[in-house]
Amino acid sequence: VGGSWNRPKEVETYKPSGSGSWGVFERPRDMSKAMGGGRRVGVGAPETETEEERKAKAMRTAQLLASYREGLADEDAFEREHQSEIEEAICEGRQYMAVGDLRRCVETLEPFWRNCSAKSDLGGRVGLELGMALDAYGDRDAASRIYGDLARSRSPDVVRKAKQLQFGLEAMEMLGVEAEADITGFSILPELEVDRQYSQDVFNVGKAAAAPVDSKAEALAVLRVAASDLSRERWTATRVTQALAVLTDPANDAVRPKAPITGVWRLVLRKEGSRVQGDERSLQTVTLTDVEGAYRVARRESLGIATSEREGTWVPAEDRRTARLVFDTRRVGPLRMLSAEGPAMEQRILVLDQTLMVTMEPRRGAEGTPLARLAAENAIFYVWTQ
Repeated sequence: VGGSWNRPKEVETYKPSGSGSWGVFERPRDMSKAMGGGRRVGVGAPETETEEERKAKAMRTAQLLASYREGLADEDAFEREHQSEIEEAICEGRQYMAVGDLRRCVETLEPFWRNCSAKSDLGGRVGLELGMALDAYGDRDAASRIYGDLARSRSPDVVRKAKQLQFGLEAMEMLGVEAEADITGFSILPELEVDRQYSQDVFNVGKAAAAPVDSKAEALAVLRVAASDLSRERWTATRVTQALAVLTDPANDAVRPKAPITGVWRLVLRKEGSRVQGDERSLQTVTLTDVEGAYRVARRESLGIATSEREGTWVPAEDRRTARLVFDTRRVGPLRMLSAEGPAMEQRILVLDQTLMVTMEPRRGAEGTPLARLAAENAIFYVWTQ
């Protein structure tokens, strides 16, 4: 419509007598002339575009590349600004997964996932960890959505892992497998006779000891495991001692200045000298006071048949790495005793995040020692979990 059509010129044709690579059909005898071929391309061929056209094409390509890179920069701006925090959140999420605290793992990673790009490598790692936690937590739909977003990542490794995890979800759904394992059948298994079993004590002889704790991430993982398993089936006093020694090094700073302090903190570990013990007798409630930077502390401790409660003021430094604690009220059972402000207790805060707090204070006889020069053997360590 609105155009014109010119009848093509007559060309000499022929039909092959035998079947060749193009088959048996009528075709032009000179294919190049009939179909407009015969042009030279590549090196030595005549130029088909002018210098102005080439410059315009190059400029257009440069503009498109600049626009694309600007878009990538906008997507990854949050990750570049908070890279260290995101890395710590990934490590912390893995620690929560290791101890089975899936809810805390999800709560740690979700805020970062909302601001990260699913196409970047760092954002993809956050998404993979969060997706696995949600899957284990029972929210398969949310995990599947995350894996779908990660399938568009620029990282081939993230794409591969996301597709594998997505395939696992689809396979479980197709087979009708639930996330919770059914282990009720084991209760009806017959008892095994073990009278003629070899003694396995020999296999523990010469067993290599675990490598010492030598990094901040490993130290935090050891303390989280110990805090979640007070039966001492998954931790030893040696490992806890090594972890605390690593965290006393200022280079292994594990304090988050914006982590919440208020709430209920339960004492789970106490180390004094060479003795490490799991201790759930103390419960500490921290509330914000009207005085800026000061908190009110109520510490309750079980003393057999009675309960001791102490109240005081806790003032962390601005960077939250040291604090000053003063108790002014004590109650034993029904008796409430008001006392003058007691001696200030200087503390060093080694770890502070949304679920874990580790404090260090001088033992009796070492009260005057500056915290920066306080040796581990002269200190008492408290590990609190919220």
